[in-house]
Amino acid sequence: MRVGPYRLAERIGGGGAGVVYRADGPTGPVAVKTLAVGSEVDAVARARFAREAAAMQAISHHALVPVLDHGVDDELGPYLVMPLLVGRSLRVLVAAGGVCPEAALLIGLEVAEAVAALHAAGVVHRDLKPDNVIIGVDGTVTVIDLGLAFTDGMTRHTETGTVVGSLGYLAPEQLDGGAIGAPCDVWALAVLLYELVTGTRPFARPRPSEETAAILVGRYPRLGAIDRRVEPALDVLVDAGLAADPAARPSAAALVTQLGALVDWCALDARRAERARIGADAAGYQAVVAPRLAAAAARRAEAALVAGEPFTALAQCDRGLAYVPDHAELLALVARAEAAAQAPPRASPRSGRWTRTRARVAVVAAAAAAVAVTVGILAWPSRSAPRSPWDDPAPAGPARPSTSASSAEAALLRDFLGLMSKVVDRTTSPTSATDPVAPAPAPALGPEPTTAAGWMARADTQAPAQALTSIERALVLQPTWQPALDRLCRLQIKAGRPEAAHTCTQVAAAHPDVIEWIGLRGLARVMAGQHKAALADFDTMLSRAPDPRWHLARGLAHYERGEYPAARHDLHLACTAGVAEACQAEAELP
Repeated sequence: MRVGPYRLAERIGGGGAGVVYRADGPTGPVAVKTLAVGSEVDAVARARFAREAAAMQAISHHALVPVLDHGVDDELGPYLVMPLLVGRSLRVLVAAGGVCPEAALLIGLEVAEAVAALHAAGVVHRDLKPDNVIIGVDGTVTVIDLGLAFTDGMTRHTETGTVVGSLGYLAPEQLDGGAIGAPCDVWALAVLLYELVTGTRPFARPRPSEETAAILVGRYPRLGAIDRRVEPALDVLVDAGLAADPAARPSAAALVTQLGALVDWCALDARRAERARIGADAAGYQAVVAPRLAAAAARRAEAALVAGEPFTALAQCDRGLAYVPDHAELLALVARAEAAAQAPPRASPRSGRWTRTRARVAVVAAAAAAVAVTVGILAWPSRSAPRSPWDDPAPAGPARPSTSASSAEAALLRDFLGLMSKVVDRTTSPTSATDPVAPAPAPALGPEPTTAAGWMARADTQAPAQALTSIERALVLQPTWQPALDRLCRLQIKAGRPEAAHTCTQVAAAHPDVIEWIGLRGLARVMAGQHKAALADFDTMLSRAPDPRWHLARGLAHYERGEYPAARHDLHLACTAGVAEACQAEAELP
């Protein structure tokens, strides 16, 4: 069979949008994609396709598949001619369990550059996913399926009127009938990065309807919570790309800059060779680079210790030991960092309990450091068996005895969380008369529940940590269930979870007339380091429901922003109202 000057050979791919054939052309092997059967394409559609193909030809970028030729065949209808790529799709890497974060960054940077080039030309891909990215044997990364893209002013639907795209990679606005634009591609790129590292999509659920609901609600396990090798900057980047509000997402060009900064460890002229090794053997690549990455983590940990930052050092050790669990230098650095953290603080204007309070907030806001100080860095999960976000952490091997700062600093952390919990406990739950953060003693548990209501009922009988897991399990089954989301907000604050800020923001929006949720959101934002937003919440609380503990909370947020006069004012008000912790903090302000 021939299409123009091209003789079609075997079919090599395809889907709902068309079929791709290997073909022989005048200059050698090519790939030919037919988009529709000729009899089903009217004159308007043919003209539109021709304009679109011409637009694709005008875009030139090394990570975009070029359109070599296009036309309309009498029998097969419109077709595109592209280079025949030799390699495999990222779907193969994902199916194997994903790649190490550094490999994902090297690949993701190329994809981001391609997407940025499309957007600069006014084109939105709209079907970005691992299947549509090819990593070649030579290390090139190519984004394909540009035939599904659309330009400004165009609308691309299937014959049935369904928007073109793949569930799991469709942004919330695509699912909800909103405007389609460049932020949709940014959202899909964030999903792709997440999936490359973890082997699964952030909102993946057993049924499509559940995944759709999860996307619209916006709840997912953070990347760093699943894989401890992930550095905080990558976690932040992915979170920004998955923002529910399209306007809050960075542009593709901004992602290029951010990703480029995260791969500064690899010289520009060496990146293609690194990607070739990843494409050929991702697991082998990780085994080769693991010692190098562990050594780099050791250097950063040493620098942090020299700078007097033991908890930063522990976080770096955490990442390094996730690559090489028995790395002798890192284990020695852990012992030094623990000892340094346990030592009395050096004299400074920010000494005493207030300084420790500030450190506690930093620990809460940094998930890796929090894990380090609360469990004593007893376990280093293997990447080969990523644990479910619902599982309890389990040691990868025999626990190392530790007389670390975990005991001292964890106690300080508990003090701060206990103080914040008093504020939480004073609020009124609009969904239940039972306080979910102070349940009755747990009876013996029966079989695992099979419904969201069953998990919620189990949470009523559990201590906070176990109740939090049960509520999360309930939300897997019923992601939009508001009573479970309400309780999740309170329990995440109780546990010092940074993701509480996201959860409580959703809950506050769902209960605009219940003032207590604004205060809870403010507490969650303090724990997540979002101090400016927290201040706005505390201002609202104090104007509508004055309580000295909110002055204490606002004073803490002011202090974190370096606004010491304002912090002193709030702490003084709380102190004179009888909040002892505020008196102690006020006395030790700089």
